[in-house]
Amino acid sequence: MNNVELNVDTDLWNRNARTQNSRQQGTIIEHVGRRPLLIGGFGAMAVFYGLLTIFLNLQTKAYWLPYLSFGSIMGVITSFCIGPGGIPFILTGELFEQSYRPAAFMIVGIVNWLSNFAVGLLFPFIQEAFGTFCFMVFAVTCLAGAIFLYFVLPETKGKTFAEISQSFSKINRVAVSTKKEKMECVAAKEKVENSDTENGQDNDITEM
Repeated sequence: MNNVELNVDTDLWNRNARTQNSRQQGTIIEHVGRRPLLIGGFGAMAVFYGLLTIFLNLQTKAYWLPYLSFGSIMGVITSFCIGPGGIPFILTGELFEQSYRPAAFMIVGIVNWLSNFAVGLLFPFIQEAFGTFCFMVFAVTCLAGAIFLYFVLPETKGKTFAEISQSFSKINRVAVSTKKEKMECVAAKEKVENSDTENGQDNDITEM
């Protein structure tokens, strides 16, 4: 009976947490920024998954430990909502030019739902293989994601597409062409094309 009540409470808290976090997420993202929330969200999820694993293994030691497991689940949900839940879709609109955004959103949506399908399909096998340590798989994945994003993702809040491209170039140590250099390249290309056209006209006149 207690397990049933705890499951019902968990479901209600899950829905309430998602609703409240969705209302506040937009304001938080604009104040804090994309990068810290995304990295912090993945990092916090890794911590709460680790705590959940510990509490699940110790839940028979004390009557109040299942409530800590419940708190860890709420921590995972909250961490997901403030960062990884919505920011990737915002970044998709900021990291791509207008002409590429439809394709980018399509790919992001496909990968997102395929990942959800894979997790739902494979979780019973993961649980059977690892038992109460099954959530460590997700903890390691979230930690790896946080580390990866720390090194490759620049902050995009309040930046233009050109500024974001320059930030990526600095991270990847790629030379960035300035506007003046681009104009010089275009002018040189046009000069070569005009020269080829003039040479072609001279050859036609000579043949005549």
